[in-house]
Amino acid sequence: MRTVAVDGLGALVDATTFAALAVGSLGDEVNLEQATPCGEWNIGMLLEHLGDSVAAIEEGFCIGKVGLAAVPLVDPRPSTLALRIERLHLIARHPDNVGRETVPIEGAAIVRDHLSAVGALEIAVHAWDVTTAKVQAPDIPPPLATALMTTAIAVVARDDRGIRFGPPVPMSRESRVSDRLLAFLGRQP
Repeated sequence: MRTVAVDGLGALVDATTFAALAVGSLGDEVNLEQATPCGEWNIGMLLEHLGDSVAAIEEGFCIGKVGLAAVPLVDPRPSTLALRIERLHLIARHPDNVGRETVPIEGAAIVRDHLSAVGALEIAVHAWDVTTAKVQAPDIPPPLATALMTTAIAVVARDDRGIRFGPPVPMSRESRVSDRLLAFLGRQP
């Protein structure tokens, strides 16, 4: 994994703003079994995965380490997850109040800003995924999409294709940066 050259904390603040609004827009009556753009993952599975990602980033900030055990959602409603994302937003806005500059993850140390950048990518793109399954997903805001594209290029390895990400979808260089980001990650914008 290469170094990510973006303001990770800024990207995380922007990603949590986008994700809280997107996930909250689903409404609690959403069918959790509904298919998503992520292959065999339904909305419920993606919401749980997104909740686990939010919890892992919170662990990094608040506890100072990240465990690899999944943290199940106690309440799978989108409104509850939106509140958890908002809590992470507040943590990211005030990072000096919590955690350390480096965060151990299974024997390796990751710089908090790098954790923030990768977390922002995970949170924003999966928020787009779940909203796309239900409604016309909002565009990821251009400044955030630009930062996330830089992060994605740095962290998505060839070995991730077919496992974590599909192959890149062809996209014109004139397309919106949000669409180029999603296409790079194997999604059809």
